[in-house]
Amino acid sequence: MNLHARTRFDLRDCAVLVALCVLTALVLGKDIGVGGLHDPDSSAHAMDGVLIHDWIATGGEALTSPMSFAREQYAHYPTLGIGAHYPPAFAIVEAGFYGVFGISPATARLCVVFFGMLAACGVYCFVRSFADTTVAALAAVIMITMPSTTTWGRQVMLEIPTLAAVAWASVAFLWYLRRTTWLRLGGVLLVSLSAMSFKQPAVFLVCTVAAAMFFGSVRGRIPMRQTVVALLVGFGALWGVFSSLDAATVGVLRDYDSFGNKWGLESLSFYMMMLPSQVGAVVLALAGVGLFLLRPVAPEVRNFLLCWFGIVYVMVTVASLKTTRFSYLGLLPIAVLAALSLAAMLRTISISHLRPVGAIAAGLAFFAVGMGRTIEHAPNYGPVVEKHREQIEGNVVMFSGLRDGDFVFATRERLPWRRTTVIRGSKIFYTCAARPDFDLVQYVHSKDEVAERMREFAFPFVFVERENHVGTQPDAWLREYLADGDDYRRVASYPFQCEVEDSDRGDVTIDVYELVKPYVRAMDFYDLPMPRTGNPIRVNFPKRIAMAESGG
Repeated sequence: MNLHARTRFDLRDCAVLVALCVLTALVLGKDIGVGGLHDPDSSAHAMDGVLIHDWIATGGEALTSPMSFAREQYAHYPTLGIGAHYPPAFAIVEAGFYGVFGISPATARLCVVFFGMLAACGVYCFVRSFADTTVAALAAVIMITMPSTTTWGRQVMLEIPTLAAVAWASVAFLWYLRRTTWLRLGGVLLVSLSAMSFKQPAVFLVCTVAAAMFFGSVRGRIPMRQTVVALLVGFGALWGVFSSLDAATVGVLRDYDSFGNKWGLESLSFYMMMLPSQVGAVVLALAGVGLFLLRPVAPEVRNFLLCWFGIVYVMVTVASLKTTRFSYLGLLPIAVLAALSLAAMLRTISISHLRPVGAIAAGLAFFAVGMGRTIEHAPNYGPVVEKHREQIEGNVVMFSGLRDGDFVFATRERLPWRRTTVIRGSKIFYTCAARPDFDLVQYVHSKDEVAERMREFAFPFVFVERENHVGTQPDAWLREYLADGDDYRRVASYPFQCEVEDSDRGDVTIDVYELVKPYVRAMDFYDLPMPRTGNPIRVNFPKRIAMAESGG
């Protein structure tokens, strides 16, 4: 396996890449139109793309005043993650998908599937640079069909786009190793840094590149001056990521330290213990065997893969908040090791003509496992918005519940742009910069105070989640006020049965309440609190009596 021998791509490679794209689309696109946005963060990622889409579509003065446009957009659709917390790269690409296919949960998922195809092609090209077609194809199929990949690849999340970015940055690193010039070093560092524009944890790749270059310099294969520059860039990237975290995020990470002792056995073994469930026991066993098959691989590639795995292990181990979500960071080297092991087993077949058949059979087996893995469905609030289209359009309505961001996305999906304003209960009864159970600030302290606030706003319609076991005390007071009081009457209920592991966010009923008393709204505007920035965003209300059409 000679890294410096030029790899010539032929028609067979092109055919394999097409096949990988098809397999990826089938695995990650399974049930793409079923249910709503699963993870609570999905609505923020989906609305980030909507923001970019609407900004470009509006054109004119909006293009020269992006911050003003974003504030006005948030006043109507108060769900965003871009800028203050999440990088913009995925949202920019997602906006293009919305422009072509329309705004919907399926379109947002399709964008993630697209990045899954890029990731599969990136892994193939990376491995093809130092191994044959069989190893490269198996590595791509194995990575795409891992439990972690199928979990995040079927949701509107940033893990798979980030995985695609680091895969292609790895290809750039091998391109640099073929001729270690300053120009190529600048290119690989730029591509590696750009991976962070999808999600900040991708900073590990810059550190991996720097570490691999250091070992290469020790062997005299890479100029030491270039290694020093890479190390400085790596340390600078780490400093930039951690210094950009706001106080709320840092506080959550500190408060939610998963293990009291970072250097205890439980903490040190966390990453290794989570791998069987995230990559699959068979793949993990193959990767373990693959460690002993790295010797024929070019030393630079071997160091790169080992540094990759080691740095991800260190990052997960020292992180205060430990979660299986971080497993996606280490998928590529595990897939490569497993593919090397599987290819070695196929070479033991005495009849050479049967080896390609065995490789295809192995790939199809992994594909079948990936396809057989079930998707977890979450509520889709789009039909609820559609059924109450006439009541919502042109009004200021409130939604209270854990998935208020999903309702915001549904209003943008189903109704004309800015023809409604959604106020989240989490913005008028309480607020928090990070998590309700960490830095909650309540604005009401009893059911009577909730009633007083509701009469000030006089929402014509209120949508409330019921039978949800997670929430705050103000949410409970609101449900009591609506159910027991005389100001509102329930006009509809929509039960959702959701196949999610987290029962607290699973089955839920949406109750729709209509205002029956002609209260005059006591305010012309409301300043939405923004704890992360400290700068509230003003929402202007229509100057009219707020009441249902059938009321009073």
